[in-house]
Amino acid sequence: MSSTRNSSTSISKRSLGNLSSATEHNNQMLAKEMREERRVSIIKAHKYLFALAGHHLGISNEEMEEFTLDDPTFIRVLNRFMTKEGRLLMFLHQLAKDLTFEGTLYF
Repeated sequence: MSSTRNSSTSISKRSLGNLSSATEHNNQMLAKEMREERRVSIIKAHKYLFALAGHHLGISNEEMEEFTLDDPTFIRVLNRFMTKEGRLLMFLHQLAKDLTFEGTLYF
């Protein structure tokens, strides 16, 4: 009887794992679609701002665009900046050091 219960438990764990991976995949697809919708909303004025900020930060226009597409609020911030209400626009960019392994590794 315990083997029957163990097999049903393992089946339910597997199905939960498949369900969570399917949900994660759906969330990734939805995020990708929303990101592409934001990409379509970028206009020439946005690209001009990307070029200015990218020049001063030392990164390409494409990197600036990709960075901006990461968060749905960034496009709204840019749009607000281009109205009379917007007075300040900040781009925060942090350079990360390359991952290095120093010291002795023990196996």
